[in-house]
Amino acid sequence: MRSAKQRKIGWALVLIWVTLVAYLSFSPRIGLEIPAALDFDKLAHFVMYASLALLLSIPLEPFSKAFNFMLVLAFLFAGATELTQHYLIQNRTGDWYDFAANLAGLGFVTIIFWKRIKT
Repeated sequence: MRSAKQRKIGWALVLIWVTLVAYLSFSPRIGLEIPAALDFDKLAHFVMYASLALLLSIPLEPFSKAFNFMLVLAFLFAGATELTQHYLIQNRTGDWYDFAANLAGLGFVTIIFWKRIKT
């Protein structure tokens, strides 16, 4: 069981991370062109959401009701960012493949926790 201080630090890290993801997701891309050979966009999406799942495990025990609920919220956040980019942010478009990479990141960490708990 984590101490109250560890949980507070964990929630602060989650809040900072979600704010960073939102900032990167909602900032218009003006004049930013990345050559196709250097485009690590899907990997970045995977890492951002895998990191979010890892950070959620600091204040919450993996597979607790609260952790599962927060994973559902992270799933909804992943979809909402893509929809917001597509419909509301100038010079940005939502992408189903970005959404899939977001979900893959969340799922990867969830599977790692599941395997770790089973052993």
